[in-house]
Amino acid sequence: MMFRFYLKLALKNLVRHKRRTLLTALAIAVGIFYFIILDSLLVGIDRDAVNNLIDFETGHIQVAAQLEKDEELTDLNNLLTNETELVSQLEQVTGVTAVAPRLLFVGALGNGQDELPITGLGVNPQKDQQVFRIAKYLQEGSWLQKNSKEVVVGSNIAKLLELKVGDLVSLRTKTKQKSFQALDLQIRGIVATPHPDINQSQIFLPLKVAQEALGAPGEISVVIIRTQETAINEVQQAISQQDLTAFTTKAKTETWREVAADYLAYMESERSFDTLFLFLVMIISVIGIINSILLSSLERVREIGIFKAMGMLDKEIVRVFIYEGVGLGLLGGLIGIILGVFTNVYFVTVGLDLLKMYGDLDVGIPLAGKMYGAWNWPVILGTLIASMIIALVASYYPAKKAAALDPIEGLRRIK
Repeated sequence: MMFRFYLKLALKNLVRHKRRTLLTALAIAVGIFYFIILDSLLVGIDRDAVNNLIDFETGHIQVAAQLEKDEELTDLNNLLTNETELVSQLEQVTGVTAVAPRLLFVGALGNGQDELPITGLGVNPQKDQQVFRIAKYLQEGSWLQKNSKEVVVGSNIAKLLELKVGDLVSLRTKTKQKSFQALDLQIRGIVATPHPDINQSQIFLPLKVAQEALGAPGEISVVIIRTQETAINEVQQAISQQDLTAFTTKAKTETWREVAADYLAYMESERSFDTLFLFLVMIISVIGIINSILLSSLERVREIGIFKAMGMLDKEIVRVFIYEGVGLGLLGGLIGIILGVFTNVYFVTVGLDLLKMYGDLDVGIPLAGKMYGAWNWPVILGTLIASMIIALVASYYPAKKAAALDPIEGLRRIK
């Protein structure tokens, strides 16, 4: 019964000052709204970026020769040998669903007038499609055929060099023996993927053609493996137990998380920004609620004096004002969540067009084209609970101040 009485008193005062209540609730709601949208976009970016890493760059597991400290996969100093036997052996490992050998190198692609630095990837046309989704994003032309002296280029490369399907290009690079090599190739296809690195700097040619051009027959830089997400660790362990000494002196087997460790650390730093924003929302909420409760207590000195004269205890008066503060938090939280959810429908279904916003600019994440939000219901519902808890904490101090008012002084104000 007393709970209902206190609740009615709190509600009565919130309704009494509609404008102040609404403004305070809106201040809380705006902060929660922006937090929900920011969290949605960050979660969506993380999800899509990880998918793009796996689908276009790292696969689930990579097997390569152990590199020296300053070496990259594009260096030709430490390659895996006997490519066919190695691929066949890895395909037999339980849990492996697809295997793609690749030979990576650096070079320059020219159209007869201009040149661009590129990363070249010699790939097995059929096996690469089983591991990666690059071939599904052909903008023009078609995917590679085995042993053909043709090349598929990223869309930004094609744009800068003014290339189209059927054009002849010159590829300059260095062989494994450090001699210069020039190769004439025909453009077979142009890809525009959700991964900006591919669009801006990568070309693809048949593995056998790349091996011959680089003086590395039967050799590859890396074998990339596709498996089930839940089986990655088990497959990595099984591969690590394989005898690979016939292919390299010392092999290195890494999951996509190990390969992309730097980017994953960057993603973690993004989340800290999310936390900072939530902290700012809390500050805004606390200031608004304290201000509202303090004003309310000053306006209700006579009412507080009457309550004390009727025998109401200080803790009961504190309770009334705390209920009032929690009501503000609940109202602001509900408004913020409703606005956030309705707005987030757009980000989840339509998304933000990065090409319109930034053009072909690499914004530092493996994401191009459209950026989508994500539904993060635990966070959305958590903001409502958080807003009420913040309101409860924020209203305690002004509630104590209100309860400490002298009842005699309050009664004197009755006219």
